[in-house]
Amino acid sequence: MAENQQSLIPQGHTFINNKAFVTTRTANAVKELLEKLDKRDPDLFNMYIYNDFFNYAGLDLVDKQLSAIHSKIVKKDWTEAYYLFETLSVFQQLGSLNYPMIDDGERVELTDKVFGASFVTIVRALKNENRLDVEHFPSLETVLGTTSAWGLAMTGFGGMGKYYKVANGIGRRLFKDKSPETIALEKARVEEWLLTLPAEEQEEIKKMREEAEEDEDEEDEEDDGEWFEEKGYDEDYDHRNFVLSKVWKEYKGHLQTCPTKPLRGPPEWDISKWSAAQRAQFSFDNMD
Repeated sequence: MAENQQSLIPQGHTFINNKAFVTTRTANAVKELLEKLDKRDPDLFNMYIYNDFFNYAGLDLVDKQLSAIHSKIVKKDWTEAYYLFETLSVFQQLGSLNYPMIDDGERVELTDKVFGASFVTIVRALKNENRLDVEHFPSLETVLGTTSAWGLAMTGFGGMGKYYKVANGIGRRLFKDKSPETIALEKARVEEWLLTLPAEEQEEIKKMREEAEEDEDEEDEEDDGEWFEEKGYDEDYDHRNFVLSKVWKEYKGHLQTCPTKPLRGPPEWDISKWSAAQRAQFSFDNMD
């Protein structure tokens, strides 16, 4: 971008990648969470501790973020709740979290209920205040898209994730009739952001985009719908699990019965904080 030229990217916003347009605070928070997640990954330390260690370690980060979101919802601080939820929704996607595969199915279900109820509570509160739009929250499409994608994935686990219908409904209302000018602006923002990256990263992203375009060309036309059209949409869809006070009580009650620390090794999810001797007993090198 030329000197003195006004940025097309709204103040306080950036891209995590060429598709994830978020607030700068979310970009920083997600980066921090991903770094914490890496420090909990036994594979990165050449270790095996026990099945599900990494999934439970990731779920611990999700629990903490849900608690932070809930504290803002209770105070009706919808703006802060939105930003914290944005962080969680993007983190779950970029971190490729696999905690739905843990052996505690009830915990998975309750976690998803709280995630969905928090989302529905926040967006409906913002809508009531006439603030559920890109003028107030420029990154809204990213939040809706990541929430929808997570919800759709969760429908494969016993019918969870129904909040995707609400995300899709809002997305369809706000984004199905984008003008050519809006589409051009969104593309220009990506290009502006790309120019801030080192040349090697620019080339890497350019290559990834070309490969993605080739994949899209190979897909059938019937699969080329917008993200908010997948499996239906209903902004006003209601469900008993969207009552946050009810599902939060169930969720917190179940957490009281769950271990809060690893079942083996030191009582710390962050493996980088383990001593060399503590890590050694779980090292692949020391296995028979």
